[in-house]
Amino acid sequence: MLRAVSSADGTQRWKVPGPDSGAIATDGRVVCAAGGPGSGDPGQLRAWRASDGSTLWRGRPGGYGPPAMGDGAVYAVSQNRRLTAFRAATGTRLWSHPADPRITPVVSGPVVYAGSPSGGLLALRASDGNLLWSAGHAFSTGPVAGGGSVYVSNGSMVYAYTA
Repeated sequence: MLRAVSSADGTQRWKVPGPDSGAIATDGRVVCAAGGPGSGDPGQLRAWRASDGSTLWRGRPGGYGPPAMGDGAVYAVSQNRRLTAFRAATGTRLWSHPADPRITPVVSGPVVYAGSPSGGLLALRASDGNLLWSAGHAFSTGPVAGGGSVYVSNGSMVYAYTA
């Protein structure tokens, strides 16, 4: 079950059938989940309205990893090595770009950060998926966005990229 609780007092606001496992993301308006290996629908993206839990859409299975959300869109990388952007409210495909399926994308303002197929970091314009820049440093942790920067680590060094 997927449950929403009030942050003020912990009371349950709604509950709906959801994946047994996987990862979720929200932008405050939409909740999106990618079913995990034990979910019966591994990698299938699903979305619910955050206010009442009503189903907005259920995507085709595609082996998607954990989603990220920002500015009305869902971003997830499929096992076929494509970062795809979907309109959060409808599930309509907006764009896709080659990416590393082992890396969970992160959204910061107008930029989506993802792993490149060659092991580095990609910065893509969230609105259309156009490449803004790429960095060749291979990393094992991140990306993590905060304070106008994005951070990755290779296990012995942390790299900070600022806007």
